[in-house]
Parts: sequence; structure tokens; C-alpha cells
Amino acid sequence: MSQASNISQANIIHQRLKNVLGSGSHWTEIRYHRKSSHVLGVLKGEVSEMSSKLYEGVGFRCLVNGTFGFASTGDLTEEGLKKALKTAETMAIELAHRKRNKIQIAKNPDLAHGQFFLPGFEELQKISWEEKFKMVRETEEKLRKTSKQVES
Repeated sequence: MSQASNISQANIIHQRLKNVLGSGSHWTEIRYHRKSSHVLGVLKGEVSEMSSKLYEGVGFRCLVNGTFGFASTGDLTEEGLKKALKTAETMAIELAHRKRNKIQIAKNPDLAHGQFFLPGFEELQKISWEEKFKMVRETEEKLRKTSKQVES
């Protein structure tokens, strides 16, 4: 998925989160994370493994009555986000009566926000599976030729 698609997806999630949070009465930190991985394995010139995975979710950390509660979810519907937020809030409330030293957030915390992409990701996404297979197969073949002890 391209950075533009990732940004579009993040914007959709951002709007859902705004709907879920409303005018909340306590401090809440939200983290959205999306990671994709692609695996291509070659054994003696033949494909031994080929897969794509996508991990995506949102984590909530709420400060209620001086105590943090945390929950996360991979369900990015408004209902799923509401449920996770409620769980984080409930966790904080349940722990609050056990906590002696209450936490306070700075009046104007300068927190990071934005979208962060690792360099090189976009270039890798543009390479077709056929080209990736060719590169991996050629590299594996060169490696096997370096020594008879090398078995891939």
C-alpha cells in the first residue's frame, strides 16, 4: 500500500477517533499503528515461502482520577474503537482507588503527533513480486556458489 493510501486510511481512522472521543472529560493518548510485511523465501531456486501480512490497530491510554488505563484493538470500526476506549477508561477507574500517588499531566504537554514513514518503504512497494523473486533467487544462487557447504 502506498504512502498516499496509508495517509487516506489514517485520515479515516482519525475522523472515527474524533467521533468516538467527542468532548471527553479526561486526558487520552491515542496511537494508531499500521505495519505490513512481505516474506519471500527461496530454496535452491524455488519459492519456499511467500506471504503478506498486515497488522493494524489503535491503542488508548486514558488518565482518569490520576491513574492510567490502557486498551488496544484491531477493530477499527467506531463500535470497536468505542469499546476499547471504554475498556481503557474502566481500567483507570478500577485502578484509581488502589493508587496512592496520583499522576498529573503537564498543563501544556508538547506531544508528538503526525504520520511517520520509514525511508525506502515506498521504493520497495513499487517493486513487483516477480522482480523481487528474481532478485532473491539470484542472490540465493550466488550465495550457494560461494561454498559447497552452503545449503539454502
